[in-house]
Formats: sequence, structure tokens, C-alpha cells
Amino acid sequence: VFKELDLPTFNFIHGLPGIYNNIDYNRTDYLVVWGESIKNNFINAGIDSNKIITCGHPYYKKIYINKKLKFDFDNILILTKSLNESQFSESLILSDRSNLIYYLLSIKKVLQNFGVEKVRLRPHPSENIEWYYEYLDQSFFIIDSNNLKASLTESSLVIGGTSTVFLESLINGINYVVYEPLFENTMLDGFKPVPPFDNSDPKVPVANSEEELYKFLQKKVSVDSSIVNEYINNSF
Repeated sequence: VFKELDLPTFNFIHGLPGIYNNIDYNRTDYLVVWGESIKNNFINAGIDSNKIITCGHPYYKKIYINKKLKFDFDNILILTKSLNESQFSESLILSDRSNLIYYLLSIKKVLQNFGVEKVRLRPHPSENIEWYYEYLDQSFFIIDSNNLKASLTESSLVIGGTSTVFLESLINGINYVVYEPLFENTMLDGFKPVPPFDNSDPKVPVANSEEELYKFLQKKVSVDSSIVNEYINNSF
């Protein structure tokens, strides 16, 4: 209809994409993203640079990034490894829901080596915590139901996978340990990792196994928080 009316169409990406391709994100006249690195990732995926607009975000204008990120074990926030459950045009991905439980039990196993007795668990808004609690120890995984800002403010460390919360955690001064176990070069949801969660950027260390997660926690390997300015423009 818009083509018949000779009007432009826009696709606004709401955060960090979990996939980059030149099919699903190439159906409108313009693609609007938060920052230059997201734009470059789409260019590398084959989308014409002239149709990509970087817009920043109204919440994150003139962000002050604290280079010294909080990294303690006393109040850890764990993000679930939610399944995408959507399909993209370049491939068909069948995900195994049991991997959601495996992911959390894997983190628990590593954290118990450091004497951690409980963590706060934040499921994706699309997920049902009651389903998780059928399989998890509720005395170790305590549900976090605060709004995201309050949740991050009280956290001493965040552990999770590919998520826009990665940026929001850094903005709030909290280190985000990226944990993406790989099997035959794919993540637990069946997708391949994408920047900055694929170990392609030295600013973002990514643990791809329990052994690497243990090492990151033991040595307090931190993200370089300047990565935020590359993924979100500082003006809107």
C-alpha cells in the first residue's frame, strides 16, 4: 500500500539484534538502528548503507559511562536464555526448550564453586517463571520482578547471553558477563552468535563454556564499557 502511495516505510530496531541478514531487515525503504556498530553489522550482512539510519535512543542521550564497573558476588542477577521462537527467512531453526534449564543449571554449577548460595533470576517478559520453577531450586534462584532499572541498580553483577540488557547493565555501572555456551558453533537456541556476542570484539569477552565462565568470574574479567557508545549514539 505504501509503495502504491509512493510513501517511505521504516523498520525501527528496538535494541541489539539477535540476527543480521539482508532479507528480513531489508523489506522497508529504511532501517533505523541505535548506533554505528549495529549499522556496520547490517552493512556486513549485505544491506545498503544508504538505507540505514542511526537514531540513538531518547533514554540514553549523553550517557556517562563508568569505566569501573561493579563486579561482586553478593547480589548477582541472572538472565534466562530465552528462546527466540520466531523464524527468519534465511534458515529454519528448531530449538530445544530443555536447554533453557540446562543454561541456568550450568551457571549454578559454576557459581557454587565461589560459595554463592542464591541469585536473582529475571526471565524474559515472554516467559513464565512457573514453568522454570518446575525444574529449578527456588531457594537458589529467587525471582526478580522489579522494573529493569531498579533490578539493575541493586545488582552487583549480571550474567546472561545475547540481550539488549547487556548495554543497559553497562550504562548502570554493572559488569555483564556474557555466557553463551556453544555446541558445533551454535548457541543453545540453535542460532549462531552475532557481534558483539561472538568474541569478535576484544572489548566484550564471551564465555563459551563452563570452564571459561569459571575463569571470567575468578579473574573478574570485565567488559570495556566504552562499547556502549559504539552501539548507541549519544544523541537522539
